Amino acid sequence: MIQARLDLTADSSIWLNNKKTIENLKVDLNRFLNRNLTDDIQLEGEISPMPILSWDDLSSKTNTTNIQMLLAKSEIAVRDLERKEIQSFFYPQVSLYGQYAYGQSKKQVGILNSNQNYGPSLGLTLQWNILNRLTNYTALKNNTLQKDNAELNLQNRESIIQGELRKAYNDYSWALQNNQLELGNISENELSFEIAQNSFEQGVITTLELREIQFSIVAAKSRLLQAELLLKTAELKIAIQTGELGTWMK
Repeated sequence: MIQARLDLTADSSIWLNNKKTIENLKVDLNRFLNRNLTDDIQLEGEISPMPILSWDDLSSKTNTTNIQMLLAKSEIAVRDLERKEIQSFFYPQVSLYGQYAYGQSKKQVGILNSNQNYGPSLGLTLQWNILNRLTNYTALKNNTLQKDNAELNLQNRESIIQGELRKAYNDYSWALQNNQLELGNISENELSFEIAQNSFEQGVITTLELREIQFSIVAAKSRLLQAELLLKTAELKIAIQTGELGTWMK
């Protein structure tokens, strides 16, 4: 009975320490969410993994959803538009205009007592600047250099993002296998505890041996929670690399 009280005190101390940690984490989370620090947060208690992720799907999707990749591609598109604008300066510019005028005037003295004119008018202008071609050629060369730099930046960005995505996927693959191992370990520990409890009731093992088995089950569940957390963290890293974090969080 004394040993049971000591075990209860030790377990209660660990439980209170974990409860304090949870409450402090809730305060931090409320602060990050700009909420009242004393607001309670209800947790589901389970970490639900995503469906199995495929490397090929993630790799191809990143090129079209990653924000940094999209920005690098937009830079190339801007340079292409600038090039078309510069090239247009080499060609003649034609302008067409039209108007309708109406005017009337009266005079108190003179030969004409009044004057009135009205009607439409159309015009066409042709402009071709041949004195500014050197400046246009220089601008065109600069645009070519800027586009080459943008394409190199895109290739470099793609290499970096694909590398980070590959490392995130490696972490995800390991976390997934580790989570499956810990799930199987939980089943074996529960079966081991049932056997140990029957053995204890029959007087085959001592209280200390039963206590050690109980600790092994607690440790196994703790490792499982840690494995689930690592798996979810790996999934979120992949979501950040692919640019779909907002979609995955819904």
